[in-house]
Amino acid sequence: MISKIASFFMMLTISFLAVFGVGVPHPSGYDVMTDVAYGDEEGQTLDLIIPEGLGKELSLAVFIHGGAWFGGDKSYETDKTQYMAEKGMISANVNYRLLSAERKELTCDTQLQDIDNGVKKIVEICSEKGYSIKRAIIWGKSAGGHLSLMYAYTYKDKSPVDIGLVYSICGATDLTDTNYFSKTEFTTEQVLLFQSALSGKEVTAENFLAEETQSELKRVSPVYCVTSASVPTIFNSCGRDPLIPLSNAQRLEKALKANGVDYYYDNFANSNHCGRHGFDFFTYTAFDYHLNKMIDKYVK
Repeated sequence: MISKIASFFMMLTISFLAVFGVGVPHPSGYDVMTDVAYGDEEGQTLDLIIPEGLGKELSLAVFIHGGAWFGGDKSYETDKTQYMAEKGMISANVNYRLLSAERKELTCDTQLQDIDNGVKKIVEICSEKGYSIKRAIIWGKSAGGHLSLMYAYTYKDKSPVDIGLVYSICGATDLTDTNYFSKTEFTTEQVLLFQSALSGKEVTAENFLAEETQSELKRVSPVYCVTSASVPTIFNSCGRDPLIPLSNAQRLEKALKANGVDYYYDNFANSNHCGRHGFDFFTYTAFDYHLNKMIDKYVK
């Protein structure tokens, strides 16, 4: 009993330190910009918060919203932008053009290009204001977790910022995973629609296993983009997730381990998609502790 009590208070202490950043300088104020355009089309906008009073060389956190690639908006995630700004980082929330059955030219590739153009705009704004960016963390949830991983792994050498860490909250990692058809709430038609729109190739039940189709799906799946030079990664899955099969996270962990990439992963066993159930308190508290340690090591 004593050891359990001690463990409980230790985790409470870790949680307090991780969340409130004891001993870390806090901003004196914030320079807030909303709906900044980085392109001419709807969806090509971003929000930006620059913490003041911490010097002119800061790290950057870029959040990518979820919504199954066809929906969602940065306005649903303003708390995420504030969360990283309070940690003393320039914090951005980037919209991107959503996939559409009518606009087949929009794919995972164009969404990644939007994110990159958003990052370029952030660098431009910061430079105009006299700030330089040290390193960056790219993070997102669900579809945004998938895009964050894809951007960090495939744009690492051409991004305008030095990507030090990527953080995925229940993001899709492997679009070839047949568990999407049997262990999620998506219908077969919905899964095929996601696969087709993201890859830019019409995926059907008949051609799904064809070599060409599998090659295109692998091209837009983070698992198959991992190399020994990939960005350090932290990610979680949820045990009661009805949308992303657990096998996705397990496959990403296997790929990262096989390539010797530094990572931290855990499963919130009692939580729903992108959620944090109270029964998982110790798990997500430890996860946040590791997140802060990795930010300190790879971003700040």
